[in-house]
Amino acid sequence: MRRFIVLMLLAAIVLAAIPLYAQETSEPRFETTPCVFEVPEGYVVDCGNLIVPELRIPSAADSANTIRVAFARIRSRATSPALDPLIYLDGGPGGHTLVSGDVLIDYFDPFLDRRDVILFDQRGVGFSEPALDCPEAAQYFYAVLDGYLSPEEDAALNVPGNIDLFCRDRLVDQGVNLSAYNSRENAADVADLARALGYSQINLLGVSYGTRLGLTIMRDHPGVVRSAILDAVYPPQVNLFNEIIRNADRAFTTLFEGCAASPECGAAYPDLEQVFYDLVDDLNASPQTDWYYDDYTDTDYEVQVDGYLLINQLFGSLYSTTLIPSLPQAIYDAAEGNYAAFVEGSFYSLWSQQFFSTSMYDAVQCYEEAAFSSVSEALAIEGDFPQVLRDFYFGSAEYTYYICDSYGLDEADPLENEAVRASMPTLVTVGEYDPITPPAWAIETAAKLPFSFYYEYPGVGHSAYFGSECARRMALQFVEMPTVAPESACLDQMKAPAFRLPGQDDPSGAVWRPFMLTPGAP
Repeated sequence: MRRFIVLMLLAAIVLAAIPLYAQETSEPRFETTPCVFEVPEGYVVDCGNLIVPELRIPSAADSANTIRVAFARIRSRATSPALDPLIYLDGGPGGHTLVSGDVLIDYFDPFLDRRDVILFDQRGVGFSEPALDCPEAAQYFYAVLDGYLSPEEDAALNVPGNIDLFCRDRLVDQGVNLSAYNSRENAADVADLARALGYSQINLLGVSYGTRLGLTIMRDHPGVVRSAILDAVYPPQVNLFNEIIRNADRAFTTLFEGCAASPECGAAYPDLEQVFYDLVDDLNASPQTDWYYDDYTDTDYEVQVDGYLLINQLFGSLYSTTLIPSLPQAIYDAAEGNYAAFVEGSFYSLWSQQFFSTSMYDAVQCYEEAAFSSVSEALAIEGDFPQVLRDFYFGSAEYTYYICDSYGLDEADPLENEAVRASMPTLVTVGEYDPITPPAWAIETAAKLPFSFYYEYPGVGHSAYFGSECARRMALQFVEMPTVAPESACLDQMKAPAFRLPGQDDPSGAVWRPFMLTPGAP
């Protein structure tokens, strides 16, 4: 869920394809294709496209539209595999999955001892057709890194009107029905994919937006779900755009208090919260200029560093469990004029947006989130937040509601804003430092699922599964025996982050890339 970050609102570079035009079929069908990622040695993988209606309750004008949903099935090593595969539901909405297929195979390898694993690019995303990308944004945001465009440069780069709405209009002109790109249709794709591949039941593993999709599958297609893992939960009854400031403030406070609670970190970086917000105010009053060589584009860029860049990148860095220990030092370095960590994170965020379908994000969030609230509600949220957070996130909310008010989607069913209650076994997990889907959302979700187990992982950011070996072991055990609470001794042994101290090598070996091209990063 990245789209709310206005200053780093960037898009993918792959042009959207035109929908296929064919007759609907009553049964889902697929076509075999070569795999779009390099299959690691020792694995057997079937790849293809599921062909489904673009809109399952179409108007007469749309009744012939079909789309392709790209998938990969990694075959189990078992002689007689279990008949219920694991299906991974990626984040976003808009995150590309199959481009990281080789990495994901490694993460899900233990499941292959007993069952198949299925990866897929959700409708509107990645190698699925059409892909709801917005490539026009990337060149614009590279151009404004220095904070300034001459009138001539702006005229040459800026598309007619707003970039998001320009991409929307282009997709509509190509025949895309944006009202068909939502969690309800996404969930039906998963049920159809299971049926087309011959499975009567499946196990779900959703991360971030993938949990919203998972909950929708559990609601609309309960018979197909044997078990579900919901990691970094984004339930339908919450409102991201109204709550984002509260979530950010909670995560920042968790970091500041976590450092202060560590004798070593507290001594090395005293008054971390005050230092950070003073620096943000100073940089907003007097932005600084830094030069950075971007190895992704092989280009030197002049970058304007202001306080909002620091807020944006601190928030993004808290997604990554491996980066959390280095954040206090990064803040102190920036206070001394060394902005390298935050600037490097900005460039990685920019580059990685080619693996994110921005217009898919807009379509889903405008349909399912913004439709059930208003900008006035977002601006009225109460809390003792620093003024600079109010300015940053309230400006983001105003922009988001402007886009959604202009998007022109069909009206969503009120069901899309209601909590899901379902009876299948569910494992609910969350990271302590998660900046976007807080523990409170996971707790609220688990309370409405009578056969659920809930766990919070200390020191972990966004996604316990991808941030903790302990969480992965517990997930594996849960899928094997979903009616039994997984063994949690490893969770009891987890500790607070080992914060990096001055002069100390990074204990994690992490590269400073907040929005990691990692599974599940929304």
